[in-house]
Amino acid sequence: MYQSLYTENDFEGTRKIFSFLRGINLDVRIKREPHGIVNDNNQPVEYRGIIDTLEASYGFLLRDEFQDRIFTHKYHSKEHWDDLSSHRRVIFNLGFNYRGPIAINVLSTPPLSRWRDFIFQLYQQDKIHNYLI
Repeated sequence: MYQSLYTENDFEGTRKIFSFLRGINLDVRIKREPHGIVNDNNQPVEYRGIIDTLEASYGFLLRDEFQDRIFTHKYHSKEHWDDLSSHRRVIFNLGFNYRGPIAINVLSTPPLSRWRDFIFQLYQQDKIHNYLI
């Protein structure tokens, strides 16, 4: 229920649910674990955003579409955590724990110059030529 409310942008409704869930007496390790990963056709949905703040073990992202502030923790993005920095563009998956939405599998997006190189390679291979003319 909370997942559909959140993905339909009912942030006030989800705020009430997560406020209740936070108060449940459960082991903190269970409360922190992401559940309900947002999927489409059994594949995790990829979101884009920017890192708003980043500390040694956690941070907050701003999702592109709605600028909602989403918590992330190093534990759920271990392999790439050291590649992240504040104000960097990222892609991520969205899950939920007992406290609210949580960004997982956070990855830095390639710098613009890499995108230019990629598009140039496609252009040379005549894969996007018609779109650029």
